[in-house]
Amino acid sequence: MAHFVLSPSGSHGDVHPYLAIGLALQARGHSIAMVTSVHFESLARTAGFQFHGLGTEDDFQTMTRDPNLWHPTRSMRVLFGGETFRRMLRQSYEHLAAEAARPDAVIVGGTLSLAARLVQEKFRVPGVTVHLQPMGIPSVSDPPQFPGLTPKWWWPRAVVRGYYWVGDRLVLDPLLAATVNELRQEIGLPAIRRVFGAWRHSPDCILGLFPE
Repeated sequence: MAHFVLSPSGSHGDVHPYLAIGLALQARGHSIAMVTSVHFESLARTAGFQFHGLGTEDDFQTMTRDPNLWHPTRSMRVLFGGETFRRMLRQSYEHLAAEAARPDAVIVGGTLSLAARLVQEKFRVPGVTVHLQPMGIPSVSDPPQFPGLTPKWWWPRAVVRGYYWVGDRLVLDPLLAATVNELRQEIGLPAIRRVFGAWRHSPDCILGLFPE
């Protein structure tokens, strides 16, 4: 049997699918720990999971009530642009690293669970990346739908790759790279670019939890 460490990031819509995953694994005899916002502690403990809380209830309420969180172009700055992200990334890394010390640990992170990938890379533990929406997988043959300009399936693949490159280097890296690479340096890992590119996908297993 394995010890699965679930690390969803986000709201109820992100966390509830992980509850289902955890319950299914638990029914098969595996042990489960969850690392996510303190807002979800009662849900996790009611399911019988071990739990490590991130941030405070005020952190959760402040973010979910920010009207920019639902804006198509401003939401990424709400998620990754402030001190809260830096603090939560470090807390998540510390909890996941402690769980990864178990010889039977498997780290399960979501689209936004960057700490899960850091721990997997640092400690070389088995890991799974779970995407709940197609936009988590930047396909060049069947591009997902994004806010604003969206690449089309009939675009030349080089153009679609260029679209992703621009988004990673000019939009996401300015928000993410400094914070992620600061922690990477502290834990002895080299700096990376395109934090939200291929690196965030586990080299072991990727699950797309949507029909197609």
